[in-house]
Amino acid sequence: MDGTREHNRIKHPLQFLPAAAIKHIAIILMIVNHVSAAYFDNFAPDSNSFWSEAHWYFTRASFVLFTFLIAEGLVHTRNRVRYVLNLTFFAFLSEIPYDLFRYGKFFSFSIQNVFFTLALGALTVYLIDMLPKKLRFLSGSGVVLLACAISFLFKFEYSVLGVVLIVLMYYFREKYILRLILCGAALYLIPFAKGVVAHLYYKDIWYVITFYLKSSLLQFSGIAAFIPIAFYSGEKGRQLPKYFYYAFYPVHMLLIVLGVYLIKLVM
Repeated sequence: MDGTREHNRIKHPLQFLPAAAIKHIAIILMIVNHVSAAYFDNFAPDSNSFWSEAHWYFTRASFVLFTFLIAEGLVHTRNRVRYVLNLTFFAFLSEIPYDLFRYGKFFSFSIQNVFFTLALGALTVYLIDMLPKKLRFLSGSGVVLLACAISFLFKFEYSVLGVVLIVLMYYFREKYILRLILCGAALYLIPFAKGVVAHLYYKDIWYVITFYLKSSLLQFSGIAAFIPIAFYSGEKGRQLPKYFYYAFYPVHMLLIVLGVYLIKLVM
Protein backbone atom coordinates (compact mmCIF):
# COMPACT_ATOMS: atom_id res chain seq x y z
CA MET A 1 0.00 0.00 0.00
CA ASP A 2 2.90 2.36 0.71
CA GLY A 3 5.80 3.26 -1.60
CA THR A 4 7.79 0.43 -3.16
CA ARG A 5 11.54 0.06 -3.23
CA GLU A 6 12.07 -1.43 -6.65
CA HIS A 7 15.48 -2.94 -5.80
CA ASN A 8 13.85 -5.26 -3.24
CA ARG A 9 12.30 -7.63 -5.77
CA ILE A 10 11.40 -11.27 -5.42
CA LYS A 11 12.77 -13.29 -8.33
CA HIS A 12 10.51 -15.91 -9.90
CA PRO A 13 10.79 -17.62 -13.29
CA LEU A 14 7.57 -15.98 -14.47
CA GLN A 15 7.34 -12.34 -13.45
CA PHE A 16 4.48 -10.38 -14.93
CA LEU A 17 1.99 -9.54 -12.15
CA PRO A 18 2.84 -6.36 -10.21
CA ALA A 19 1.44 -5.65 -6.75
CA ALA A 20 -1.20 -3.39 -8.32
CA ALA A 21 -2.68 -6.27 -10.34
CA ILE A 22 -2.79 -8.59 -7.31
CA LYS A 23 -4.39 -5.82 -5.25
CA HIS A 24 -7.08 -5.30 -7.88
CA ILE A 25 -7.77 -9.05 -8.07
CA ALA A 26 -8.21 -9.12 -4.29
CA ILE A 27 -10.57 -6.13 -4.39
CA ILE A 28 -12.71 -7.64 -7.15
CA LEU A 29 -13.02 -10.91 -5.24
CA MET A 30 -13.96 -9.00 -2.09
CA ILE A 31 -16.67 -7.05 -3.93
CA VAL A 32 -18.15 -10.24 -5.39
CA ASN A 33 -18.16 -11.81 -1.95
CA HIS A 34 -19.76 -8.85 -0.18
CA VAL A 35 -22.38 -8.10 -2.85
CA SER A 36 -23.37 -11.78 -2.97
CA ALA A 37 -23.53 -11.98 0.83
CA ALA A 38 -25.69 -8.83 0.99
CA TYR A 39 -28.06 -10.21 -1.64
CA PHE A 40 -28.59 -13.58 -0.01
CA ASP A 41 -28.81 -12.17 3.52
CA ASN A 42 -31.41 -9.56 2.58
CA PHE A 43 -33.35 -10.94 -0.37
CA ALA A 44 -32.90 -14.72 -0.39
CA PRO A 45 -32.04 -15.79 3.18
CA ASP A 46 -33.51 -19.27 2.71
CA SER A 47 -31.90 -19.93 -0.64
CA ASN A 48 -30.34 -23.33 -1.16
CA SER A 49 -28.84 -22.46 -4.52
CA PHE A 50 -25.29 -23.38 -5.41
CA TRP A 51 -24.16 -19.75 -5.46
CA SER A 52 -25.56 -19.00 -1.98
CA GLU A 53 -22.64 -21.03 -0.59
CA ALA A 54 -20.17 -21.11 -3.46
CA HIS A 55 -19.35 -17.40 -3.48
CA TRP A 56 -17.70 -17.80 -0.07
CA TYR A 57 -15.40 -20.48 -1.46
CA PHE A 58 -14.50 -18.65 -4.65
CA THR A 59 -13.71 -15.38 -2.88
CA ARG A 60 -11.88 -16.65 0.22
CA ALA A 61 -8.68 -16.15 -1.74
CA SER A 62 -9.25 -12.41 -1.41
CA PHE A 63 -8.21 -12.38 2.23
CA VAL A 64 -5.12 -14.49 1.59
CA LEU A 65 -4.09 -12.01 -1.12
CA PHE A 66 -4.50 -9.14 1.32
CA THR A 67 -2.23 -10.84 3.87
CA PHE A 68 0.33 -11.23 1.09
CA LEU A 69 0.01 -7.54 0.20
CA ILE A 70 0.46 -6.52 3.85
CA ALA A 71 3.65 -8.56 4.04
CA GLU A 72 4.91 -6.95 0.83
CA GLY A 73 3.93 -3.52 2.14
CA LEU A 74 6.10 -4.11 5.19
CA VAL A 75 9.05 -4.95 2.94
CA HIS A 76 8.67 -1.94 0.67
CA THR A 77 7.31 0.84 2.87
CA ARG A 78 9.62 3.71 3.80
CA ASN A 79 7.98 4.13 7.19
CA ARG A 80 6.68 1.07 9.01
CA VAL A 81 5.27 3.04 11.93
CA ARG A 82 3.15 5.14 9.60
CA TYR A 83 2.13 2.00 7.72
CA VAL A 84 0.83 0.34 10.90
CA LEU A 85 -0.84 3.57 12.04
CA ASN A 86 -2.61 3.94 8.69
CA LEU A 87 -3.97 0.40 8.97
CA THR A 88 -5.06 1.03 12.57
CA PHE A 89 -6.74 4.34 11.72
CA PHE A 90 -8.77 2.77 8.92
CA ALA A 91 -9.63 -0.17 11.18
CA PHE A 92 -11.43 2.20 13.53
CA LEU A 93 -12.87 4.18 10.61
CA SER A 94 -14.25 0.99 9.06
CA GLU A 95 -15.96 -0.38 12.15
CA ILE A 96 -19.32 1.41 11.78
CA PRO A 97 -19.59 0.61 8.03
CA TYR A 98 -18.65 -2.98 8.85
CA ASP A 99 -21.28 -3.27 11.59
CA LEU A 100 -23.93 -1.73 9.32
CA PHE A 101 -23.00 -4.12 6.54
CA ARG A 102 -22.76 -7.26 8.64
CA TYR A 103 -25.26 -6.69 11.46
CA GLY A 104 -27.51 -3.88 10.26
CA LYS A 105 -26.70 -1.59 13.20
CA PHE A 106 -24.16 1.09 14.02
CA PHE A 107 -22.38 -0.77 16.81
CA SER A 108 -21.77 -4.43 17.43
CA PHE A 109 -18.94 -6.09 19.29
CA SER A 110 -19.63 -9.56 17.88
CA ILE A 111 -16.74 -9.43 15.38
CA GLN A 112 -14.41 -6.55 14.54
CA ASN A 113 -13.52 -5.75 10.94
CA VAL A 114 -10.57 -7.29 9.14
CA PHE A 115 -8.49 -4.10 9.14
CA PHE A 116 -7.80 -4.74 12.83
CA THR A 117 -6.34 -8.13 11.93
CA LEU A 118 -4.21 -6.66 9.15
CA ALA A 119 -2.95 -3.90 11.44
CA LEU A 120 -2.16 -6.37 14.23
CA GLY A 121 -0.35 -8.70 11.80
CA ALA A 122 1.74 -5.79 10.49
CA LEU A 123 2.52 -4.66 14.04
CA THR A 124 3.57 -8.22 14.94
CA VAL A 125 6.13 -8.35 12.13
CA TYR A 126 7.36 -4.85 12.99
CA LEU A 127 7.93 -5.81 16.64
CA ILE A 128 9.67 -9.08 15.75
CA ASP A 129 12.05 -7.31 13.38
CA MET A 130 12.98 -4.89 16.16
CA LEU A 131 14.23 -7.76 18.33
CA PRO A 132 17.94 -8.72 18.35
CA LYS A 133 18.56 -11.51 15.83
CA LYS A 134 19.70 -13.93 18.53
CA LEU A 135 16.37 -13.54 20.34
CA ARG A 136 14.17 -13.21 17.29
CA PHE A 137 12.95 -16.79 17.01
CA LEU A 138 12.15 -17.44 20.67
CA SER A 139 10.93 -13.97 21.60
CA GLY A 140 9.28 -13.58 18.20
CA SER A 141 7.23 -16.70 18.83
CA GLY A 142 6.00 -15.09 22.03
CA VAL A 143 5.03 -11.94 20.13
CA VAL A 144 3.06 -14.04 17.62
CA LEU A 145 1.28 -15.93 20.39
CA LEU A 146 0.39 -12.67 22.13
CA ALA A 147 -0.93 -11.19 18.88
CA CYS A 148 -2.99 -14.33 18.23
CA ALA A 149 -4.44 -14.13 21.74
CA ILE A 150 -5.37 -10.46 21.24
CA SER A 151 -7.01 -11.15 17.87
CA PHE A 152 -8.99 -14.02 19.39
CA LEU A 153 -10.07 -12.22 22.57
CA PHE A 154 -11.15 -9.07 20.74
CA LYS A 155 -12.83 -11.12 18.02
CA PHE A 156 -11.02 -9.68 15.01
CA GLU A 157 -12.23 -11.10 11.70
CA TYR A 158 -10.00 -14.02 10.68
CA SER A 159 -8.22 -13.47 14.03
CA VAL A 160 -5.49 -16.09 14.57
CA LEU A 161 -5.46 -17.20 10.94
CA GLY A 162 -4.90 -13.66 9.72
CA VAL A 163 -1.98 -12.96 12.06
CA VAL A 164 -0.31 -16.28 11.24
CA LEU A 165 -0.69 -15.82 7.48
CA ILE A 166 0.88 -12.35 7.55
CA VAL A 167 3.84 -13.64 9.56
CA LEU A 168 4.32 -16.59 7.20
CA MET A 169 3.91 -14.43 4.09
CA TYR A 170 6.59 -12.08 5.36
CA TYR A 171 9.25 -14.40 6.73
CA PHE A 172 9.02 -16.98 3.94
CA ARG A 173 8.55 -14.56 1.05
CA GLU A 174 11.64 -15.76 -0.77
CA LYS A 175 10.81 -19.46 -0.33
CA TYR A 176 7.65 -19.82 -2.40
CA ILE A 177 7.10 -23.58 -2.06
CA LEU A 178 7.74 -23.63 1.67
CA ARG A 179 5.49 -20.62 2.14
CA LEU A 180 2.77 -22.35 0.15
CA ILE A 181 3.03 -25.47 2.31
CA LEU A 182 3.04 -23.55 5.60
CA CYS A 183 0.16 -21.27 4.62
CA GLY A 184 -1.82 -24.24 3.31
CA ALA A 185 -1.26 -26.01 6.63
CA ALA A 186 -2.43 -22.90 8.51
CA LEU A 187 -5.52 -22.61 6.32
CA TYR A 188 -6.40 -26.21 7.08
CA LEU A 189 -5.25 -26.72 10.68
CA ILE A 190 -6.47 -23.52 12.31
CA PRO A 191 -10.13 -24.31 11.50
CA PHE A 192 -9.42 -27.77 12.93
CA ALA A 193 -8.26 -26.14 16.17
CA LYS A 194 -11.48 -24.13 16.21
CA GLY A 195 -13.37 -27.39 15.78
CA VAL A 196 -11.64 -28.83 18.83
CA VAL A 197 -12.56 -25.75 20.84
CA ALA A 198 -16.13 -26.04 19.60
CA HIS A 199 -16.20 -29.67 20.75
CA LEU A 200 -15.08 -28.68 24.24
CA TYR A 201 -17.76 -25.99 24.34
CA TYR A 202 -20.71 -27.72 22.70
CA LYS A 203 -19.83 -31.34 23.51
CA ASP A 204 -21.60 -32.30 20.30
CA ILE A 205 -19.42 -34.47 18.09
CA TRP A 206 -21.72 -34.21 15.05
CA TYR A 207 -21.59 -30.41 15.26
CA VAL A 208 -17.81 -30.56 15.44
CA ILE A 209 -17.57 -32.85 12.38
CA THR A 210 -19.83 -30.69 10.23
CA PHE A 211 -18.24 -27.46 11.47
CA TYR A 212 -14.75 -28.72 10.81
CA LEU A 213 -15.48 -30.07 7.33
CA LYS A 214 -17.25 -26.91 6.21
CA SER A 215 -14.85 -24.49 7.84
CA SER A 216 -11.66 -26.25 6.79
CA LEU A 217 -12.79 -26.59 3.18
CA LEU A 218 -13.83 -22.95 3.16
CA GLN A 219 -10.53 -21.71 4.54
CA PHE A 220 -8.46 -24.12 2.47
CA SER A 221 -10.06 -22.71 -0.68
CA GLY A 222 -7.88 -19.67 -0.01
CA ILE A 223 -4.96 -21.67 -1.39
CA ALA A 224 -6.13 -20.48 -4.83
CA ALA A 225 -4.59 -17.11 -3.91
CA PHE A 226 -1.17 -18.62 -4.53
CA ILE A 227 -1.87 -18.78 -8.26
CA PRO A 228 -1.50 -15.00 -8.80
CA ILE A 229 1.14 -14.83 -6.04
CA ALA A 230 3.24 -17.30 -8.04
CA PHE A 231 3.49 -14.75 -10.85
CA TYR A 232 4.26 -11.75 -8.65
CA SER A 233 7.00 -9.62 -10.20
CA GLY A 234 8.06 -7.78 -7.06
CA GLU A 235 7.16 -4.48 -8.72
CA LYS A 236 4.61 -1.92 -7.59
CA GLY A 237 2.90 -1.40 -10.94
CA ARG A 238 0.50 1.40 -11.83
CA GLN A 239 -1.80 2.09 -8.91
CA LEU A 240 -4.38 4.60 -7.84
CA PRO A 241 -3.51 6.93 -4.93
CA LYS A 242 -2.66 4.74 -1.93
CA TYR A 243 -5.42 6.13 0.31
CA PHE A 244 -7.98 5.05 -2.27
CA TYR A 245 -7.17 1.46 -1.35
CA TYR A 246 -7.42 2.16 2.38
CA ALA A 247 -10.72 4.00 2.00
CA PHE A 248 -12.24 1.53 -0.45
CA TYR A 249 -13.00 -1.02 2.27
CA PRO A 250 -15.34 1.13 4.41
CA VAL A 251 -16.75 3.06 1.45
CA HIS A 252 -17.76 0.01 -0.58
CA MET A 253 -19.57 -1.46 2.46
CA LEU A 254 -21.48 1.79 2.96
CA LEU A 255 -22.47 1.77 -0.72
CA ILE A 256 -23.70 -1.82 -0.45
CA VAL A 257 -25.73 -0.95 2.67
CA LEU A 258 -27.19 2.08 0.88
CA GLY A 259 -27.99 -0.02 -2.19
CA VAL A 260 -29.81 -2.63 -0.11
CA TYR A 261 -31.79 0.11 1.68
CA LEU A 262 -32.85 1.76 -1.59
CA ILE A 263 -33.87 -1.56 -3.15
CA LYS A 264 -35.99 -2.43 -0.10
CA LEU A 265 -37.48 1.08 -0.23
CA VAL A 266 -38.80 0.64 -3.77
CA MET A 267 -39.84 -3.01 -3.49
